[in-house]
Amino acid sequence: MVIEEFNTNWVKQFLQIKEVISKNLRKIITIEHVGSTSIDGMCAKPVIDIIIIIDNKDDFEINKKELELIGYYHNGDQGVPGREVFKRNKLSYHEILDTISHHLYVCSKGNDELKRNFVQGLPEKT
Repeated sequence: MVIEEFNTNWVKQFLQIKEVISKNLRKIITIEHVGSTSIDGMCAKPVIDIIIIIDNKDDFEINKKELELIGYYHNGDQGVPGREVFKRNKLSYHEILDTISHHLYVCSKGNDELKRNFVQGLPEKT
């Protein structure tokens, strides 16, 4: 595993990914940069962790289909209930989504995984 000094490009890379994803999803509350790359000055593995926050579980299927349309596939919760994992399918190429290393998760508001990532509560809808 590679750990790097904090890189200001991580924030820029998150914003690039967020822009692409947000243009393609209709039923979301917000898209958040989480994990060590989101903490100014912290050393981290150079992988952007992203959580898409949805209102409820009913919105999940809509988001799943929309993510599939831009080249992701659902990879289950990988042992963390309520945190759904999405990975790139390698069947299509996107100049941003396939060149910036990232992990993508979808969580419903109020779930325990979100509480773990947001000590002060969820951000307002963006």
